[in-house]
Amino acid sequence: MTLSLVSLMAANVDHAASDLAAHLTAAGIDTYFEPGSHGHRMDLVATGAADIVWLCGWQALEFAGTPMDLVAAPTFPQERPSTYRSFIVGRTPAVGLEELIAGDVLWAYNEPNSWSGHWTLRAECDLRGLTAPSRVVWSGSHVESIRMVVEGSADAAAIDSTVWRWEGVRGFHVVDATRSWPAPPILVRDGVEERTRQVAGQIVGAPQLRGVEALRSADWSHLDPMRTWAES
Repeated sequence: MTLSLVSLMAANVDHAASDLAAHLTAAGIDTYFEPGSHGHRMDLVATGAADIVWLCGWQALEFAGTPMDLVAAPTFPQERPSTYRSFIVGRTPAVGLEELIAGDVLWAYNEPNSWSGHWTLRAECDLRGLTAPSRVVWSGSHVESIRMVVEGSADAAAIDSTVWRWEGVRGFHVVDATRSWPAPPILVRDGVEERTRQVAGQIVGAPQLRGVEALRSADWSHLDPMRTWAES
């Protein structure tokens, strides 16, 4: 049986996901990385056809209590273990998020269900006692949000720190950053050939993947900070 590995993350994580599939295959667990469109990958996850899923923590919360086990979380370069942030970026220098919010600028959000490009900004505003932006446009991806700010069709955006570093963007400003939140976890379908534990062990033991320093063992408590904020 060949397992399917699906990433619902930004394109920069595809390299790491492909490396992970190759590592699992070399370890005797035949695994295929699904390279299709984002919509196709979403369909695979929604229909239960994906055996291993790497996705945003906010989206992962929807799978708590289902036959998916949270088994690992990445540590990214220049981030604390198993966490990541979003950079608040704008076309002009600003003192920080507070000044951008006060200026009533147009924000580019990547997707409605994204933590790093949408909900993290709402959480940061909430935790700083600010009103979340009301003037927003949906871009479809972090890369598109960056393009919109660079070209002037949006004024500001929250960008996943790993995407920002991967893209090597120049020409506009990081004016602030959110606090650290749980890094996007990896879920494994419970009972995959009755060897979920074996698969999880190989994932955690994977060598360094492109753009990832390490994969650390994790469970559903990894997402407690997001869950706590959502319930507050």
